[in-house]
Amino acid sequence: MELVLVNNQLTGSLPQDVGLRLPNLILFGIGVNQFWGPIPASLSNASRMEYLGLSDNNFSGEVPFDLGRKMKNLFYLNLGVNNLGSEDASDLSFIDSLTNCSNLQTFDFAANGFGGVLPTSIANLSSLLNFLAAGRNQLVGSIPTGIFNFINLDTLGLEGNLFSGVIPFEIGKLKNLQVLVFSGNKLLGPIPTSIGNLTQIFVLRLDENNFNGTIPSSIENILGLQILDLSYNFLTGPIPQTVGLFYSLTFMYLSYNSFMGTLPLGIEKLNNLQELDVSENKLSRHIPITLGNCLKLEGLFLEGNMFQGSIPLTFRSLRGIESLDLSRNNLSGQIPEDLAALVFLKNLNLSFNNLAGEVPLKGVFGNWSKISIVGNKGLCGGIPEMRLPACPKSIKKGNRLGFKIIVPIACIIPCLSLVLLLVVFLRKREQKNKSLTLPVIGDDFLKVALPERVMEIVDPCMLLEEVTEAEKDTQNERIRQAKIKECLVSLMRIGIACSEESPSKRMNVKDMVIGLMTIKEVFLGVGIHGRRQMRM
Repeated sequence: MELVLVNNQLTGSLPQDVGLRLPNLILFGIGVNQFWGPIPASLSNASRMEYLGLSDNNFSGEVPFDLGRKMKNLFYLNLGVNNLGSEDASDLSFIDSLTNCSNLQTFDFAANGFGGVLPTSIANLSSLLNFLAAGRNQLVGSIPTGIFNFINLDTLGLEGNLFSGVIPFEIGKLKNLQVLVFSGNKLLGPIPTSIGNLTQIFVLRLDENNFNGTIPSSIENILGLQILDLSYNFLTGPIPQTVGLFYSLTFMYLSYNSFMGTLPLGIEKLNNLQELDVSENKLSRHIPITLGNCLKLEGLFLEGNMFQGSIPLTFRSLRGIESLDLSRNNLSGQIPEDLAALVFLKNLNLSFNNLAGEVPLKGVFGNWSKISIVGNKGLCGGIPEMRLPACPKSIKKGNRLGFKIIVPIACIIPCLSLVLLLVVFLRKREQKNKSLTLPVIGDDFLKVALPERVMEIVDPCMLLEEVTEAEKDTQNERIRQAKIKECLVSLMRIGIACSEESPSKRMNVKDMVIGLMTIKEVFLGVGIHGRRQMRM
């Protein structure tokens, strides 16, 4: 006999003698209604029951302690999303009777008010069990190791309880597990390396616990991951470089931990990634430009870290991005104009960085309610609601001038490197062959010119165009000129040191290369208007 009334608006309580009147019930499904009151104890009399679904109602009180005593053929039991239990230690005593249900495959009692610990008898349930959901109750104590004997289990949910202690190493036995959710408990210690044995998992959620240590390297064995959530823990160390192996990863949440280092470059391989949240960690250096290859990204949250450098121009490829949060980092440079072309972008937070220059007017930048840029003292322009100062002409021409300044200098350094290497090479040949004449740099002239007259011996056409009078009068322009002069003086000093006639006084090649690279970094670390870029 079957009675199915699922997904209606039925209300009222069940007759207390329902199991006596309908002893031949095989399938009894009344889920997703508004039934209330206790579960009738007489249901245990329906010995032929195979499917019992009472979920998503308002049942309350205790579950009959002998519910499954006669139901030897029961394979499906769903009591989830009700008001059952009283947060008492005896709430789960009915599980003892379910050990007689040798065919039980699905057991769901999540989202109720059950308290106490999971009874040890839970380990004696059917070996065929493949779905166990006990989340969102008030369960305490440690996770029983007996659970991990259910080798056919594909879904295990214990979320939203008060479980404490560590995850037993025996969890590695559940090699058929596909969904593992332990979030919202008080679990601690490191994530066991045996988690790497769960190669079939596509949902792994351990968020909102007290886990510490690093992400075990064995996690790279779980190649089919689609959802990875380790947020709100105390995890440290770097994010594994092997994260790029998770080709199917759709959602990755690592926020509110203490991860350090950089974002893995291999992240570009995550072609299915829709959300990435690594906010509130200790990540640093530059934001990888390869993030622009994650074309399906809809949410990107990098706030609360120590990222440096500029906003990658490759973000213009994120056509489907809806939320982008880069706030509270050390980002510098200008806001890329291309962000205004991202038509689906609804929330943009760039606040509390070191951004400078003109704020775009189009796209998301035209709606004050969708963008936050506070805490960037160098910004100007934008829509009136932003109440930013107007941009001087020197700022608006910044891109053009900056290109003409930086490109020649960046080109001079490697060229001069080649010249200096040639000088060193010819000097060495001179010692072996005295008949060889070597045209040398005018060392004496350079020494006299340094440092005050260095600008007199440099062709100004090689450096930059004539700046405006307004720029000459600003403090930022003086800082910029001083930095350029500093770099040129250092270049000439290296040239002199490399052309010394005495080998003992001559700079070796290694020191010369280090010096040139240092000069390059110093120069590129200076913005067009003197604002120092944060660089590693």
